[in-house]
Amino acid sequence: ECVCDCGTSIEVKRNSLRSGYRKSCGCLNNEMRKINAQKMGKKNKKDNITRFMQYVTQIEKCWVWNGEILPSGYGRFWLEQNSVRAHRASFLLFKGPIPDNMLVCHTCDNPLCVNTDHLFIGTTKINIEDRDNKNRQAKGENAGIAKLKTEEVRKIKFYGRQGLESSKIAELFNISVSTVNRIKKGTLWKHVK
Repeated sequence: ECVCDCGTSIEVKRNSLRSGYRKSCGCLNNEMRKINAQKMGKKNKKDNITRFMQYVTQIEKCWVWNGEILPSGYGRFWLEQNSVRAHRASFLLFKGPIPDNMLVCHTCDNPLCVNTDHLFIGTTKINIEDRDNKNRQAKGENAGIAKLKTEEVRKIKFYGRQGLESSKIAELFNISVSTVNRIKKGTLWKHVK
């Protein structure tokens, strides 16, 4: 165990100590972000905004990002030699700093939108609640990993109510007994009655 410069105790691997590599508790990264944000003077900020807007197309109310797009579906922008998701860069450039451990969420649910009127600061919990309230999460057979169709789940629930053993149901649908039990309990496929 080592102590970071800020006084926080951290656990490090032995080989890190032997090689002379020192790990911080993460405070150094936060400090560097703050220093970089302060370095971004008015001239740099204007240049960054001009460069940023070259990749934006205003379509109806959304400002759609046309620059580099990450596999996650979000845009990427290089800001002060750091790779930043485009919507976060937009917030930083037009509204100001993003508090530590906070997300920049979309009201329009368009990951390529960088319109600051559509962006708000929130926690992971707030973002998940927003997703659930808007019914945006992939459910059932629309989820990429689903092995069952909605009709099959209805049959599983029906057979369960009729008293058929979970092992027999699992065999019929080529799924595990635990999956059958979770469907019967309602922890999987809750939305199917």
